[in-house]
Amino acid sequence: MSMAEVVDDKNSLRVVGGTNSSAFQFPYQVAIFLHKHLDRGYSFCGGSVISPNYVLTAAQCFRKHTISTINLLFGARNVSNWEPGHYWITLRGSAAIVHEDYDLETRNNDIALIKLDEELQFDEAIQPVRLPENDNDDYVGKTGTIAGWGHYKEDEFGISPWMNFVNVTVMSNEECKTYDYDFDQLVTSNNLCSSGEGVLSLCEGDYGGPLVIDGVQVGIMSWYWDEQGTCFLSMPSVYANVAAYRSWIKEHSGI
Repeated sequence: MSMAEVVDDKNSLRVVGGTNSSAFQFPYQVAIFLHKHLDRGYSFCGGSVISPNYVLTAAQCFRKHTISTINLLFGARNVSNWEPGHYWITLRGSAAIVHEDYDLETRNNDIALIKLDEELQFDEAIQPVRLPENDNDDYVGKTGTIAGWGHYKEDEFGISPWMNFVNVTVMSNEECKTYDYDFDQLVTSNNLCSSGEGVLSLCEGDYGGPLVIDGVQVGIMSWYWDEQGTCFLSMPSVYANVAAYRSWIKEHSGI
């Protein structure tokens, strides 16, 4: 089943600098197809399974457009063709719980939950990711993994059919803020940054996906520097800091 424009090439459009994932390598990863109100097309985001009833993603996925239908694909590596482990759930747009203080311009509080109307059955293809237990862990200098179906080539459009991943290094917010005026003004304690050195970055189609360190989701992919309309400039990637929102997540999901 295909619900998006894809380029059916394992080496095209993917997390910038990334590698093709293997089957069931990231069982918490979710592909989210968002259908806009009044049949105005679709958009795409990533997400993560955090319990049998909830998916964690980015607020921006639901605030740029009015969403009528949410189609979630679990257990997927290839979103273009059926594979063993694929499981679809379709929900109304109202299933999204968006942070009440999300700011579209600054991307502050870029976090949302999707409440499922049925419990997921966990197996080798679908598993939850763990969340931070406290908000004082220091991730600077640690290696994390991002995965998704976002852009890889500048001259292609749509999302990648293949989930790809890359390992990135978390940098301090202080260093991140030195890269450009936007970083200086927008990066706060609610964010984490990863180095883009070597052209390793999130890109269009990756928003909402998880940054995971040692099996714990520490970030939600939020934004990259795109002043020149590209994510291929070795600039940092910015994430919502999951630890900063643990109380919000627990309040709205019980997790």
